[in-house]
Amino acid sequence: MALTVKIRFITEKMMSGFIPKSKIVALNILTSKPKIMRKVQLLLLGLIIGLLVHAQETFPVNGVADPRTRAYAFINATIVKDAQTTLNNATLLIKEGKILAVGNAVTIPDAAVVVACKNKYLSPS
Repeated sequence: MALTVKIRFITEKMMSGFIPKSKIVALNILTSKPKIMRKVQLLLLGLIIGLLVHAQETFPVNGVADPRTRAYAFINATIVKDAQTTLNNATLLIKEGKILAVGNAVTIPDAAVVVACKNKYLSPS
């Protein structure tokens, strides 16, 4: 409302010759606000759509390509630690791609996935 009153007042003064041409430029800037707002709204809409649409990862992942956060327990396996050390009926506990424990007296967490490895060999690679 106040903007239209200002524009009406400026146009009346402009018609009577009281406003110099430099002020007419200011009038054009005042009246072009809807065009600027439309551009800003379109820009914001484009940004929102761009944030909502996620593209697929297209580059290879260094390290473990299949991240698993659960704990895995391989029980009753023959585990070869090195050329001199072999553990029979042992347990290997892995969580997030890291070995937590190896041995015959390993406590297995309740949330761990248990894999029976009877007559199987596990060796480092």
